[in-house]
Amino acid sequence: MVVLAAAPSVQGPPGLHGWPQAWLERRHLLERQHDRLEALLADLLSLHGPETPAWTAVDALACDGACRRLLWDLRLHLRLEERWLREADFARVNVDLICGLPLQTPERFRRTLELVQELRPDRVALFSFAYLPEQLPLQRRIAAGDLPSQRQRLTMLEEANQLLCGAGYEAIGMDHYALAGDGLAVAARQGLLHRNFQGYTTGGELELLGVGPTAISQFPHLFSQNQRDLKAWSAALEQGQLPVERGLEVRDPQVLERRELIRQVMCRFALELDLRRFAPEWEALQALAADGLVQLSRNGERGALRVTASGRWLIRTIAAVFDPQQRRCASGSRLV
Repeated sequence: MVVLAAAPSVQGPPGLHGWPQAWLERRHLLERQHDRLEALLADLLSLHGPETPAWTAVDALACDGACRRLLWDLRLHLRLEERWLREADFARVNVDLICGLPLQTPERFRRTLELVQELRPDRVALFSFAYLPEQLPLQRRIAAGDLPSQRQRLTMLEEANQLLCGAGYEAIGMDHYALAGDGLAVAARQGLLHRNFQGYTTGGELELLGVGPTAISQFPHLFSQNQRDLKAWSAALEQGQLPVERGLEVRDPQVLERRELIRQVMCRFALELDLRRFAPEWEALQALAADGLVQLSRNGERGALRVTASGRWLIRTIAAVFDPQQRRCASGSRLV
């Protein structure tokens, strides 16, 4: 079992009891660094006026003398944070990147990638910005015209792939990269990769126990999420109750079978099917094959699927073929 701690910063020192001592000793330094980073971003914003959106403060600057000094300071603080995490004996340092942010361009994203190469984390997750204004009211303040075009998004993803793979990282699945010696890269080469709600992992057989507000737990037939409200979470614990807000139990054999098919598509990029049972899915895959996203072959009543290099960018679309609910009601963000 793996224990995941969610939102430790909102829990305060009592909620951090039992954390590694080396981490606790440096926590106040990291918090000061976080405050300093926020101050730096505020300074950067002030140089460009109130119209510059906060989420593009670093990337969108014209980089005059004052901006360059502040950006250098920001890079220095990021380097310090990574060094302290290493000194605190964290096994890995991971970096999450988001492609497709408002006002993001290939040139600005390239500068971000150069910083990642310099920091050299063990793993990099490259996510696509989910623009869902109908579901997320705060995103209604983002003008759709400020988002990168499909061509720009594809350019950024392709350049990220080239730069990271050229720097010693291996492409893992659809949105992860890992240094060649990292356990994730080893599992991918051995065909042992798994994927859960957090992304790609080497521990697909492990149960996940979430600790703290908003934390999600995963068991073979159950997902559950803790209270998102801190007061409700604390009150449940004081009453000796599990602070669970909602959950989903899955025992339907067909759902579990389809879940395994989706895992094979997203983790192994290959799949074999009984065409007598999955004829509608096989028919739907023909259109994806025509677009060059998959290669299909057939031997009697058995069908084989292999995801192409181009298809990995749209792996969610391919996997959705095996999810009837997704086919009926497509939702979520576009990858490119």
